[in-house]
Parts: sequence; C-alpha cells; structure tokens
Amino acid sequence: MTKEFLNENKNARLFLSHSYPAPQVTMLKAPLALFPGERLVMGFPDAIVMRKFFASLLGESSCSGGTKFIDGADVSSWGPESLARYGIGFGSGRKRIFPALTLEEHIRLRLSILSDAQSTKRVTEEVKASFSALADVGTKICGNFSGGQQQALMLALAMLGSIKLAVIEEAWMGLSARSINEADERFKGLQSQGVSILLLTQETTENIILIKDSNNDPGGAALFSHRRTTRQ
Repeated sequence: MTKEFLNENKNARLFLSHSYPAPQVTMLKAPLALFPGERLVMGFPDAIVMRKFFASLLGESSCSGGTKFIDGADVSSWGPESLARYGIGFGSGRKRIFPALTLEEHIRLRLSILSDAQSTKRVTEEVKASFSALADVGTKICGNFSGGQQQALMLALAMLGSIKLAVIEEAWMGLSARSINEADERFKGLQSQGVSILLLTQETTENIILIKDSNNDPGGAALFSHRRTTRQ
C-alpha cells in the first residue's frame, strides 16, 4: 500500500507511510502526503505524543517502522543536520535556542549549518523587519529575551534559508496577536514560493487531527483523524 500510495503522490513534498511511528507511542493509520505550498496542522492528544513525533521527524529518534520521504528521497535514517542541509527547517515552542548567543549570532550559526552564503547582517535586518518583537533587541543575548521574543526567534530560524519544508511545534506559544499575524504572513509568503508548512500542536482530543490549510483554503478543513495506538 505504501509503495502504491507513494507512486500516486510522487510530487509530494513530505510523505509518511501508514506505519510511520513516533516511537512506542503512536502510529499513523493511513499514509500522509503534504504537497508543495500546502500547510497542514496536526493536533495531538497530549504533549508527549507530539514531542516524540516531532523528534522522529527531526531525526533525533530512529524510525523503526514506516518510512519518511521528502521530495521522493527516503530520509528515514537522516539526522537533524542532514535534514537541515536538505532544506528542512525545524522549530519548537520549547525554544531550542542558545541563551548566550545574540540574534545575529544565531542567524550566523544557522546560515553556517545550511552552507548559505547570504550576508548575516542583511538576513538579520530582514528578520527584524518581519518580526517586530525582534526589531530592537540589538546585541542582547537571547537568554535575556522575553518569552515572546524567544518564540519569534525560533520561528525566524525555522524559516531561514532556501527551505522546502518547515516543521514547527507549538508555533503560536507565547506570541502576541501582532507576532502571530506577522508569522502567518511569513508562512503565506513561503507557501506562495512552494514551501510546505507542517505545524504540530496539542489538542484536547483522543485523536490526532489533521487540518489542511493552504492559501486557497485559509479557513482549513478537517481531512481525517488517526486514532492513537499504544505499541506493545
């Protein structure tokens, strides 16, 4: 079924087979395909399930069952750095930033990982223009940022460079209404360039809910849900 579904969706940006797991916690019961320019919101029943699924996508935990394809390439065994260099941006509401680094130093580090030759100063100014919460941080170290500023930094880093796919956990956590609107505009801009967006969030439901939200369907519509299963 997986091979047949993959062949039918060969243009998918992200494909997860029907048995793709977040190890020992949950398993998709149907294949998942996300296409260029689409946005998908996955609502998880609890934070543990969501974090393990995120870690599995990020390459921090092995995919012992099922497969993960990006642009037709099997990346199931790839680690975080390889995925980043392939054009996958990751971000988490648990911040994943370095407290002793400044905004510009974070951007320089991210561009270095991506082997991106863009000017650090120019990209820093672009980030400040996109996220008003970061406009006046100057050379302040990120450990002294407010929670909203740290969240804005996480989002900016996840969307940096020539990415194909952004996977973000709890994107809106701690953000002001203005910052949410700014991030949403940035998402829409990336989608118009063919970048796919996968947002993971915790929902009060027994199922993993998938909500499709593209530029053509900004309101979103429930696609289907997956019943959580516990692996023995």
